[in-house]
Amino acid sequence: MKNEAVDAMIEQALDTRERYARVTPADLAWTEAGAMRVTFDDEASGEFSAELLRAVCPCAECRGTHGTQPKAFNVLSSVKLKGAALQTVIEQVEPVGNYGLAITWGDGHKEGIYTWSYLRGLVAQRG
Repeated sequence: MKNEAVDAMIEQALDTRERYARVTPADLAWTEAGAMRVTFDDEASGEFSAELLRAVCPCAECRGTHGTQPKAFNVLSSVKLKGAALQTVIEQVEPVGNYGLAITWGDGHKEGIYTWSYLRGLVAQRG
């Protein structure tokens, strides 16, 4: 799901973090389709599919700020293909202090912290 539109959405959400620095969730629930629905204390709300959450993972590795960029195209073995399918499986969600969530993904990735201000910024970007 990585593409220029997603990259732009991430950048704009990061740029709005200060505006939403004090926002907190009023409600957090999971939809029947498996999306995370967050309603914030400023009454804004948004749904985030697992695919979207993984695509906008805020960690340095996913954002490409450490090491080299991942290849745009790669032929995957059957073992790697199975691992790729696990990238969008949410295994666990844990609170991080009172400012966000940490998600553990099916492939073991768990470095990103989805702050409330970051998620609120994504809601603003998605309109």
